[in-house]
Order: sequence, then structure tokens, then C-alpha cells
Amino acid sequence: HSYLLFAMFPILIIGCRQAKYVEDGKYLLKKNSVRFKFQKKTKVVYEGDHDLIDAAEVAALIRPVPNRSLKLFFYNRIDTAKHSAQIEKREEKFRKKNLKRKKRADKNNLKRIEKANEQGDSLYRHKVIAPKPVKLGWRQWVRTNLGQKPVVLDTFRVEKSKQQIKIYLKKKGFFSASVQDSIIYHTKKRKAEVLMTISSGKPYRIRTIAFDTIPENKVIIYKYEKMLDQFGPLLVPGNLLDEDVLDRERDRLAQYLRDEAAMLGFNKNYIGFVVDTTVGNLMADITIYVKPKFIKDPFDPESEEMVELNHLVYRVKHVTFYLHNPNEKSFKDFPKYVARCEELGIPIFDEKNRYSLLDTIDIEGKGRFVFNEVPFVNPDLIDRQNFLEIDQSATGGETKYYKEYYVERSYRTMSNLGVFQTVTPKVEVDPNDPLGRWVVVSYNLTPLKKSSFLMEPGISNTNGILGINGIISYTNKNLFRGAQELQISFIGGMESQPLIVGADAAGKIQRAWQLNTFEWGPKITLTFPKIVPMPKALGEGISKRAYPKTVFDLNVNFQRRTEFKRTLTEFAYFWKFQVGKTQNVEFNWLKFNYVSLDKETAFQDNLNKLNDPFLLNSYSDHLALITSVTWHYNNNLTSDNTATKNLHDITLKGSASGKGLTPVIYNGLDAVAPNVVAVNDNGLREMFGVPYTEFWKLEGQYTANQFINRKHTMAYRAIAGVGIAGGNSPSLPYEQAFFAGGSNDIRAFQARSMAPGSYKTYADSNATLTQIGDLKLEANVEWRFELTEMLEGALFVDAGNIWNLRRDTIAAD
Repeated sequence: HSYLLFAMFPILIIGCRQAKYVEDGKYLLKKNSVRFKFQKKTKVVYEGDHDLIDAAEVAALIRPVPNRSLKLFFYNRIDTAKHSAQIEKREEKFRKKNLKRKKRADKNNLKRIEKANEQGDSLYRHKVIAPKPVKLGWRQWVRTNLGQKPVVLDTFRVEKSKQQIKIYLKKKGFFSASVQDSIIYHTKKRKAEVLMTISSGKPYRIRTIAFDTIPENKVIIYKYEKMLDQFGPLLVPGNLLDEDVLDRERDRLAQYLRDEAAMLGFNKNYIGFVVDTTVGNLMADITIYVKPKFIKDPFDPESEEMVELNHLVYRVKHVTFYLHNPNEKSFKDFPKYVARCEELGIPIFDEKNRYSLLDTIDIEGKGRFVFNEVPFVNPDLIDRQNFLEIDQSATGGETKYYKEYYVERSYRTMSNLGVFQTVTPKVEVDPNDPLGRWVVVSYNLTPLKKSSFLMEPGISNTNGILGINGIISYTNKNLFRGAQELQISFIGGMESQPLIVGADAAGKIQRAWQLNTFEWGPKITLTFPKIVPMPKALGEGISKRAYPKTVFDLNVNFQRRTEFKRTLTEFAYFWKFQVGKTQNVEFNWLKFNYVSLDKETAFQDNLNKLNDPFLLNSYSDHLALITSVTWHYNNNLTSDNTATKNLHDITLKGSASGKGLTPVIYNGLDAVAPNVVAVNDNGLREMFGVPYTEFWKLEGQYTANQFINRKHTMAYRAIAGVGIAGGNSPSLPYEQAFFAGGSNDIRAFQARSMAPGSYKTYADSNATLTQIGDLKLEANVEWRFELTEMLEGALFVDAGNIWNLRRDTIAAD
């Protein structure tokens, strides 16, 4: 019983005297609730739910909203009298301080005025010292940050809430609904509850939906039908006559017409509905119509008369790119530029205080590029980021329409190049043909600073491990005027790492303050926003939406410790593509990984005694040439409302090492430099004294988040993988093998501690805690839910294991 009382103590505290700081004659608002009144035969029934009305949405309309118990608890913990006295005392203290500061400032200003008058300084200005703000203390912080002032009953706002609920019900189609408010008083506790009783009546429903078929609406009707085929209908016969649904239909049709029908400036205000509720039987016929567009007469600017204009489908007539120099340093020869301006009679600055542009290049089908000296970015690359392409129908080419989402897409892709400080797109009807069907597009582009240096020294203390580290890096974001990004960095540091296997050869233990680990080395990364190498003609055949990228990455790292010296060399060459909004593909054509260790004899002996494959493989020489392909799918960007939809994420990856490529390199080296290749005593071929790996591997992961409601979601995950070694590798390399267990895996086990299926670890005297396998299958299910405003909880089930494809001699029969 004592445990139960202890557990209930916080609840008793929260519930006790909640209204103690409510003014006399007023009531603390305890709860707002909604119920529905139904007439069932001869009996009146009250229920908390309605098949067609969301009770939670209705309750959210009631004002005021009651306190959260925890916030009211914190507010009530502060004694009002003491709090008021504290504020009064502090305000008086700061008032005296500020008065002294003002007197001192006035005295100093008088001296400064006298001195200024003596020197004949007529531009003297007073020195103003701002008063210090009052610090109200910890009680005020608790009340304002953790607490909330008691919310009291307000009958006027309750009445307004009743009217808002009536409006809400009418918008949902319940034209004959009535609402009755009731207030329940708890006089002794000085609390009150608000109860709204709703008699909904029968709603109006949709009988038919039609579109006004006047000739001017021909294109709009066609696009409306396409939208319905693509996204499905919102207005469905038999559904409620809901004004919110009608408004959403206006929004999405207007957006669709701007995006897919090339109607510049079309908005939802042009769309209207005629709703006929006189057809009887609580049904309504809906007719969708489109209002005409009216603009000022472009040929008579002085006139106030409006010209009626049909909603036109626009095509792109021309695109212009303005490449602005941000400052004098961005010019190769600024004096020469100034001389050219004078020669041409052009001012240095234009009307927007930017450097005047003097040079122009017209590229057929791509647009006009206006710049100074030399374009700071290759025009072909800029064109690859522009999706508002010039119409080519007049010359037998493709017809190119304006689409609103192309503006945002072009802006995003240009910004993602990382070379522009500002990107300002502009689309307008052709000024030379203001009533025509053509738009002109322009971009104002200003470059970022091309090069930058970074130096970051640091001191760390992680779990008692002291360290000093630093990085010096150089970045060029536009190396060859093609947005090629070059990053060269040098990383170095030293730490006091604990010894891996206890003591060194002399039996000494590592001290926390002794720096025994030294690490340094360069890293070079070169990124191209295209496929390299590839002929220009083939590169232009790749879709702009693929956003191709090529990366060359070289990393050399040297590490010296008490136990060993290590040299790590890594090189990677890969391509990246995007497929639509949901998919990414990465081709890692070559990943070279070479690790060379010079180990102390005592350290190697200790590793052998431990017999742990994780440590033995981690501290051994490695050589691998790996090729891989990765496909990734994620539907997170397919909807604006990602909070209320089901999300899916799939990753599939295939890797191969040594299958064809490495033997060719081996044989080539054997022909030109036979001293670097050999066959060891175990019959394995070596390069640079290290056996190379040969294997293939497939792995995949699927995760999903299922939205249930605002407070509840379900999460699912499935993982599968298989790896097979062969040729020069008697087994799968340790870093490529599968393991199970850990906080992001099977959570009931420590990482790498799950034995392969059917393996009897207790029967193996040499078994270790580190277990690896060739095959992995795993599944997870998790229910996530909100406990309070600040706490969330989850219940989960994990299942899975790893297996070896080759039979182990200790495996159970």
C-alpha cells in the first residue's frame, strides 16, 4: 500500500488546490467537452461520438482552453504574495540603479558639451545610456516558462464558441444543426466545466458534380479531368456538402492549372461553385465555373478601364541570365572595365546600384547570357539547371510551356550548385505582346566567394580521453567555372587513448593524461555536377532531373600508437543520380581500401591470446577493390503533408570485390612490376604483401512509418543480406560480414554478440563474444505513442539472427 501511495503522491499534489490563485467570484475552467443528442425512436440518447462529425475538432473550437495540469501545478507552486513582494523589491532596486546611471551620464554629458563648445564642435551628440532591464528572479522564470496562469470561465467567450460551432456544422453540411451550451459549476472547488450539446440533424449531401461547359473552359475542363485521373476526386456524389472540401478543390485545381496547364497567375479566386440545394431530399447539385480575367488596358496606361482576357496557356519565348559581379575584386581587370564603360557611354552602376553588364552571348535554344569579361559559371551548366526552356515549335522542335513548379525547381537546382550567393528568377508576360500567349524568363545571378580557408583547432575530453585536434582546409567551389568543388584538408591530432589489450611490452598501464596516439593526413575531394568522363553530346542526353554528380575522393591517414603504426589509404570514384522525387542511384565504380600495420610483437601476442575475430581483423593488413550499386527509394517528398501519411524507405545494395577487376590489375602488375605481386604459403595471391579480397554481397532494408493519428504511429523495418566469398578469399572479410545485436538492431543483445543460428557457443572453448555470419534476416515492429506533451513512449518487438552458409564443425546436427 505504501508503494501505491508513493506513486499517487504527484497526482494528489497536482490535483490539490488548483484554484487557489483564482480571483474570488470566478471559477477555474476544468474541462471543455462535447456530446451529441440523438432521437432514437421514442428515446433521447446522448453520445460522445458522431459518425460524420469529429468531436475533437468541435471541442477545439471552444474557448477558452483549460490549463494543462502540469503547467498549472508549476504556476501554483509560486506564492503570489512572495512573488509580488520580490518583483516590487527588485523593481525598486533597479529603479535606484538606473537613476544613478542617468545622473552619472548627465554629468558626463555636461562635461562633454562644455568641451565641445570650447573646441567649436557643433555636431556634438549626447551619449545615451540605456536603462538596465529588471531581472525578476527565478519565481518569474518558473511561472512564465514552466507554468501557466489559471484559465477562468468566460461566459462571453463560451457564447462566441457556440456560434463558431454552428458555423462549423453549417460548413460541414448540417444546415439544421442546433447547439446548446451548459455550464457545470463545482462551487466548493471553485471549478467549472463547459458542455456543448449538439443536435446535428440530417446533413446535405452531393448529388451531382458538373463543370460549366462554355467554350472558354475547354482547356480547363480537359485539365480538370486529367487531375481527377491522376489524383482522384475530392467531390464525390453521396459525400457531405462540405465547404472545406470545396475550398480544397479550388486550391488544388488552381495549382494544377498553373503547373500543368501553363496558366500564369491563375488563382483559386477565379474558380466558383453554384450549389443548388432545391433539388430535394437533402441533396445538392454542384456546378463548377471559371470567372474571366480582367486586366488594365496595356495599350492605354492612363485609362481606368479593364480589359477582359481569357485564361491563356503560356509558352516560354525567351530566357535571359544576368551574371552580376558582386565587387571590384570579382573583376579580372577592373580598370579596363571602367574604361570600357566610359568608351561605351554606360554608367558603371545601373539603376539598382549593380555593376552594368556589357557583354552578351546568345546560345540557340538556351537563351541569352549577359555578363562582364568572362562568365563566372559555364553557360551550358547554368542552362542545365533551368527548367523553363525556350519553345522550339517554330523551328520544328519541342513545344515548351511555362509551369509554375519549374520556377521553384530551377531556383532550387541553381542554389544547390553552391556557387551563387543570390538567385532571383522572374517570369512575366512578354512586354512586347501583353495580350499574347508568351512569357519571358530572366534570372539575376550573383556569385559566392570562390575560395575559402578554414582552420579549426580543438580540445576534447570524451569519457576521460583527452585530445588535441585540428583541421586546416581549403575549398574552391568553382574550380574550372563549372561548379566543380575541390576540398583539400589536412587533419591532425593527438589523444590519450587507453591501450587496446591492457599494458605494453614493459607492463606499463596507459595514464589518462599521457598522449600516446598521433594521427595526421590529407584528404582531397573533387566533385563535378555532371558525369565524368563522358562526351558532351552524351551528357546532354541525360535528363536534367537526374542531377548527375561525380565524386573523386582520396584519403591518406597515418596513425602512430604505443602498440602499432598504421597507414590507411582510401580512394573512391562514384556517380550519383536522382530518379524523380523518390529515387536515388549511386554507382561506386571503384573503392580502393588499403591498410598497412606495423605491430609490436607484444601487441600481436596479446591479440592472439584473446582470439577475438573482431580485434584480429580490425588490426590486420587489408586490401580491397570494391564495386557497388545502391538504389534508394523514399516517398517523403511526394506530398506536402508528410505528417499525416505513410512513409516508406527502401535501400538495396549490391557489392562485388575482385570479380574480374582485381585479377586483371594483379596480372598487369605481375607483367610490369613482378616484385609487388606474389603467392603466399596458403596459396593466396598478394599485392604489396597483402592478400586481396574476392566476394559478392547483396543487402537490403525496408522501413515504413504508418500514420494512425496525431498521437500514434506504427514503425516497421525488415533487413536481409547475404554475402559469399570465393576465389582469393576463403571467407567473407570481417568488415563485410553481417552481425546482429545493438541499440539499432536486435536490442536485447549487445552489438556483435549474437551467435550464428544453430551454433553452439558453449561447446567451443575458443568462442568469443564477437560473432559474425554470411546471412542475415531481421524484422522489427514498433508502436510509438505520446504519453504527455513532453514525453513519448514506445513498445517494440525485434526478431532475427545471422547464419553461416558453410557448415560449422560445432554446429548442431
